[in-house]
Amino acid sequence: MDMFEVGVLIVLDGLAVDGTADIRDWYPPGAERPAGAPERWSASISSEYPLAAVAPVGARGDLHVDETGAHGRFEVVQAADYTAQVVGRGDITP
Repeated sequence: MDMFEVGVLIVLDGLAVDGTADIRDWYPPGAERPAGAPERWSASISSEYPLAAVAPVGARGDLHVDETGAHGRFEVVQAADYTAQVVGRGDITP
């Protein structure tokens, strides 16, 4: 799965924030990862909450996918206003 957009809940230091995420290079548990696919997934998260105020570069948190209940750990690599770029390693698991 190259990229998809989903509703998410992100949790940083006990603060839960709703948003949407474009997740790239994520493969569901049990799905075959194509040869050469990156081990790390990445996501661009948008929210009505100012993410830059709570998600500084280097912050770690949890991403929960609304539709499936899947979750994964991430690290913030860039944040500006109401968006954050994050990376996570491995599968996002249900």
